[in-house]
Amino acid sequence: MTFSHDPQLQKIKGDDLQSRTDFMQRMDWGLKIDLQKVFFRILEVATKENIDKDKMVMIVFVFTNMDVEETYCSNNWDIEY
Repeated sequence: MTFSHDPQLQKIKGDDLQSRTDFMQRMDWGLKIDLQKVFFRILEVATKENIDKDKMVMIVFVFTNMDVEETYCSNNWDIEY
C-alpha cells in the first residue's frame, strides 16, 4: 500500500531486489497517510475479488520515522486503532 494521501494497493514488480527497489521508489509516496482510506481500499479489493473471510488482512503494520501527529491525516487515531 502506498504511503500517501490517496493510498493504492500495489503489487511489487521486478525480477531482483534492485528492480523491486526501483519500482517501489517510483510509487506515489507522500508525507501523510489516511489509514481509513487504507482500510477501505483493502475492503474494496477483498469485495471485488470475493476474498474468503479467513483470508482477509487482519493486521496492518505502518512503518515510519515520523511522529503519529505528522503521519496520520485522519481525525481520530482511536477509531482507526
